[in-house]
Amino acid sequence: MSTANSPLVTRSAARLLLAGAAVGAGAIHLAFGPEHLQEYLPLGIGFLAAGVLQILLGLYLAIRESRRVLLGGALFSIAFVGVYLMSRTVGLPLGPDAFHPEGFAAADLLCCALELVVIVGALLLVRRPGALRAPLGLRVAGVFAGSLLLVSGATTYAVAAPAAEHAHEHATGHDSHPACPAAPVLTGVQDARGVDTGVTAYFSCKLLHEHDGHTGAHS
Repeated sequence: MSTANSPLVTRSAARLLLAGAAVGAGAIHLAFGPEHLQEYLPLGIGFLAAGVLQILLGLYLAIRESRRVLLGGALFSIAFVGVYLMSRTVGLPLGPDAFHPEGFAAADLLCCALELVVIVGALLLVRRPGALRAPLGLRVAGVFAGSLLLVSGATTYAVAAPAAEHAHEHATGHDSHPACPAAPVLTGVQDARGVDTGVTAYFSCKLLHEHDGHTGAHS
């Protein structure tokens, strides 16, 4: 077996790190796919497609090296990062919230960071096909192992984010309506039936909370 193809060379370890980053970014996209499917179908499909492509890229790189695959993975990752930056600065030009920038969150920042690792690493391997062919030393192996653990931890945290958000929303969903006042508040303004609007609002609020409590008891 040649040194270039040995699993104990530094280049192979670097490729495995890129594979882990690609799989991690793909797992995050898949985790957030269902949420975006509910918001806007094409966007959700895009998230799922991106996740599948990134996982396939990572699996391929874990097995073998290909200049075309590395270059394609870098270009796709650049596109993903570009779309992400657009969504956080000027907003995407489609969907119900077109041109409305979204806020930054830890999970999407971690996904973007993993994609940057893929971009930089893949381009370096493409530009220098003869680099990192030396046998993998113990110290370098420790660095790559630590990097893979960091990637795994970041991915696990980001993938768990949608479930945590949904659990929080479920736990606080019945308190999403503002509390009703202790007694009807007279405003002096009457509706079409001649009833004070403050009284109408008070009883509407009470009925709404009773309905939420009834629904929660049977959920």
